[in-house]
Amino acid sequence: MAKPRSDATWDVSGDFTTSASFEINGPEGPQSTQFSIEGGKFAGVYDPELAAFASATSSIAGMTMKSRDAMQRAEVSTGAGTATVNATKAANGGVDFTATQTVTDFAEAVDFDDPKSGLKFPLTIKSPELSVNATGKGMRTKPFLDLLAFAVANEDEAKLKANQAQLKSLLLAALPLWERIDGSYGFKDFTVESPVGHFGAKELGTSFGSDGIAENGAINYSIKAAGLTIPQHVVPAWGAALLPTDIDLNFGGANINLDSMAKKRRSKPLISIRIRRCRRSSAIRSRPTSWPKRRRSLSGTAR
Repeated sequence: MAKPRSDATWDVSGDFTTSASFEINGPEGPQSTQFSIEGGKFAGVYDPELAAFASATSSIAGMTMKSRDAMQRAEVSTGAGTATVNATKAANGGVDFTATQTVTDFAEAVDFDDPKSGLKFPLTIKSPELSVNATGKGMRTKPFLDLLAFAVANEDEAKLKANQAQLKSLLLAALPLWERIDGSYGFKDFTVESPVGHFGAKELGTSFGSDGIAENGAINYSIKAAGLTIPQHVVPAWGAALLPTDIDLNFGGANINLDSMAKKRRSKPLISIRIRRCRRSSAIRSRPTSWPKRRRSLSGTAR
């Protein structure tokens, strides 16, 4: 449902409760997926000037998904969830946005069964709350829509080849795609049930960030966990005190030149790893490792 507003924006609302399924024949045999979303509701204000929703909210009552292939079966379900999006005009063009989503009662049951090796390994993953957060700066929404329109109008391979010049022009107009984009996933009271025992973490999350296609771009990725627990019989008694309870891994790259790929300038990755042990005050430190100057340099520290 769409209705024009007095300020040239549009009220948009809808019900996206849906279910679908598909099957394909892959290299390893048939694959199938079925999913359903219950109680899906959406409401937002679309701004044609931004080519984006200036504000929007959505909610679901629950979601389920089942997938199967030659070696794996998986069932995923969630409880109720909500999401919000807000966007404003960026100072240097494009759109700045923030997006958040929270889903309750996340559960995933995975059953690995490899007939060739005879390996069978079931896993059950649960978390009472999954949260997703994203921010973007200078997202080129209008050029993205132009690229989408081009794709729809040039589905035929012959037309696509004939209009390569237009495609290149549209791609250049979309650069640098965005100035910066960051996102994160986070689980609370994360648990994994496996044949070897119970694994868990009070908090478990990952985050990712990337500059757009620029001459001096940067990229980073991190994994964080707090309150880690593992089955006691997995390690000997004397080694239990050495296990970390908190982990903080950070990987990053700097001076990444994607804007001048023809020059083939090398990036300079910077990797730092930090592991905190909360049980005792003892610490282990490793000296940085240097590679020859003609190769990339890596450095790492552990605590």
